[in-house]
Amino acid sequence: SHRYTFGTVPIAKQQTSLSYPALLKQNGYQTGFVGKFGVRVDRGVTDEMFHYFKPLGTNPYHKPQPDGSTRHVSQIAGDLAIEFLSQQVKDKPFCLSVSFNAPHAEDSDKQDHYPFPKAVAHLYEDSTIAPPRMAAPEIFESQPEFLKQGLNRQRYFWRWDTDEKYQKNIRGYYRMISGVDHVVGRVMKQLEAAGLSQNTILVYAGDNGYYLGQRGFAGKWSHYEESLRVPLVIHDPRAKVAARGKQVDPIALNIDIPATILELAGVEVPESYQGRGLGPLLAGDKPDDWRTDFLCEHLLHMPGGIPKYEGVRGERWVYARYFEQDPPFEFLHDLENDPDQLINHATDSKFASQLATIRSRCDQLRDQYGGEYSREKFPLRGDRKQSKVETDARRPTAAPASDRPNVILIISDDQAWTDFGFMGHPVIQTPSLDRLAQESATYLRGYVPTALCRPSLATMITGLYPHQHRITGNDPSPPQGVAGAALPKDPAFRQQRAQLIRNIDRVATIPKLLAEHGYLSHQSGKWWEGNFSRGGFTHGMTHGDPDRGGRHGDEGLKIGREGLKPVFDFIDEAGEQPYFLWYAPFLPHSPHNPPQRLLEKYQTPDRPVPLARYYAMCEWLDETCGQLLDYVDQKDQRDNTIVIFVVDNGWIQRTPQTQVPEGWRRSFAPRSKQSPFDGGTRTPIMIRWPQKVVPGLRQHLASSIDIAPTVLRACGLEPPAQMEGIDLVDQSSSKVPLRSHLLGEGYAHDIADLADPEKTLLYRWCIEENWKLLVTYDGKIGRNKSLHPQTASTELLFDLAADPHEHQDLAAEQPGVVKRLQQHLEKSWQLKTAAPLPVKQ
Repeated sequence: SHRYTFGTVPIAKQQTSLSYPALLKQNGYQTGFVGKFGVRVDRGVTDEMFHYFKPLGTNPYHKPQPDGSTRHVSQIAGDLAIEFLSQQVKDKPFCLSVSFNAPHAEDSDKQDHYPFPKAVAHLYEDSTIAPPRMAAPEIFESQPEFLKQGLNRQRYFWRWDTDEKYQKNIRGYYRMISGVDHVVGRVMKQLEAAGLSQNTILVYAGDNGYYLGQRGFAGKWSHYEESLRVPLVIHDPRAKVAARGKQVDPIALNIDIPATILELAGVEVPESYQGRGLGPLLAGDKPDDWRTDFLCEHLLHMPGGIPKYEGVRGERWVYARYFEQDPPFEFLHDLENDPDQLINHATDSKFASQLATIRSRCDQLRDQYGGEYSREKFPLRGDRKQSKVETDARRPTAAPASDRPNVILIISDDQAWTDFGFMGHPVIQTPSLDRLAQESATYLRGYVPTALCRPSLATMITGLYPHQHRITGNDPSPPQGVAGAALPKDPAFRQQRAQLIRNIDRVATIPKLLAEHGYLSHQSGKWWEGNFSRGGFTHGMTHGDPDRGGRHGDEGLKIGREGLKPVFDFIDEAGEQPYFLWYAPFLPHSPHNPPQRLLEKYQTPDRPVPLARYYAMCEWLDETCGQLLDYVDQKDQRDNTIVIFVVDNGWIQRTPQTQVPEGWRRSFAPRSKQSPFDGGTRTPIMIRWPQKVVPGLRQHLASSIDIAPTVLRACGLEPPAQMEGIDLVDQSSSKVPLRSHLLGEGYAHDIADLADPEKTLLYRWCIEENWKLLVTYDGKIGRNKSLHPQTASTELLFDLAADPHEHQDLAAEQPGVVKRLQQHLEKSWQLKTAAPLPVKQ
């Protein structure tokens, strides 16, 4: 009903104005809030709700203090609660909300999931905690595939899949709960000391349930009791002794808490409230019309990670409908005879009547509280609202002219993901990009699917994987006996090259789609696909004419190295018209011939000259990025310009000390460019959009396939269905990942068969959290055999957290992980090759 979740617009003011703190404040209460404020509201709304408002960030748990020490956020919440209580007087009523983040896991820390306060560090140290109930493998295997592949299962491998992890994390989890208990005790002592305890009602509740390995799951989100059930304790010191310590059986919900608080305070409950005051139950009476069931649902949009469902939880029967599955998947559980919900009766004909009854009840409750789910009912923040499409087919629609931002895509060429100041490089100086990182949502775990420039750039402009756009290598395989200077002139090779370029004609690109809605676009730097107009650019620097030596950039390769005038001229010419700028300079790509002033900065007696040259090239790129961004500022376009930064593939500079395989003639080291390892595929990805994207470092997985859909949605267009990437603007504001895993694929430099990508397929890989599965294939390699030594195994598994350089193969030790990641690869490949891409006429 409230239609609020991650990524949506702030809670409507007509709802916040009727919140229990706002109404209590209007009725003479002193209101306070401390802790995790897990919702967004419009500016000024908290002033209408609270006299004392002290929100605390969730991560990290241990907050730095002025004296250099750290203090756990639960204890800080206690400090602030006591501060509020110390300000109260006996004749003035108050309402204080203390919102703990604990025992929520610190998801960004894959080693210490449950950071606990020092005050409880001694607890459970000598205890061996019993394993979770319902942890038998057959219980997990009985789940439908979409639950087995979801985030519940993925996070299980973070925390609970081994006894060592389980014992460590369950102790941490228990300690965090004990830490909350410790703070509750401190608050109660403060109430007693202030003489307030005999007239203060305490309410303790949880926000959702939690899996601790039951059913082979972690997290929450599902219809099972482990996810839905929460504690709800109400302590009224005015109650008779006989009424204390009672357990109440009737169903109580969190939506009852606001009504209960207002009734206890003598404040009229708004008619819009969907919950009921729990006063009668507290008094030992159950009204005849008290609920016997309730609607339960989970509607967070996280495709492939958290499936949406709607259902009914009754006193005996539980029904759940995962409505986005095809066909919808139903559960029916009998809590009386099967309290652990191990049996699904939905497909048992003996329960057909019960299923029909509760299914109808679900429809009734759903329609009563807002109707069938659709994304359009959940407006996204800022300019990212989804427009309701009038026809069944969803087509791109332009945003209003005033809302159409400019877009600048900066693409570094051949640079390691570590080689930036903001990524912690100890030598290379990149002040302009460091500043951009501070102003951007910076995805530290960005990747390109393919570590070779041409397919990588094609992915960025199309939002497609290489086997979709079919530009899998840099060149067609040369005809036998043709090499060197004769190759570009060979008729057969030219014919193959022209056929390869035609792939860009058959797919949608960012410039093509934006042009349909009034955008100008400019190509500079690297571009392999013939004339710039083939990609849909209205302006550009690449002619692509083989008779004039055209190959992969032509005049465009001078950009940055010889100034930025063509780019500046384009920005001037665009005027008030929105534009898309492709800035892909030939930097720090070889030849490594930096200006002498930069080279001198990095030359030292103990540093190899090739390394100093490469370092200087990285700073040269940074300088040109600074010049471009400064020009945008001079034109007063910063606030309406999206800036995205990415690298096309990695690079590890070879030096005389680098060990290389026999026959290696490249200036880069192994395991970098053209390889499937992180040295070749990993890149930081940054997106700056003032007032729309909150700056900060993000650990969520990101990919260059996300660039096209991100740009299109930001400009008011719906991406074509073939684009499988996520919206990095949405991801930047979401605390949960919008994807469960990341995929990549690698091919030979030379394409043996333009119609069959698998002929030169060498690698496919999948990353899920810290696991990386690398599968090798025996595709034709062609001219660069030394770059692709065949591995001893066709499947390699790495733990990127423990083994960031990918040297320890864990495939034999973790067959379950291998199988799960294999399924991601197989499912993705099958889905994406099931139908040909539409041919653009």
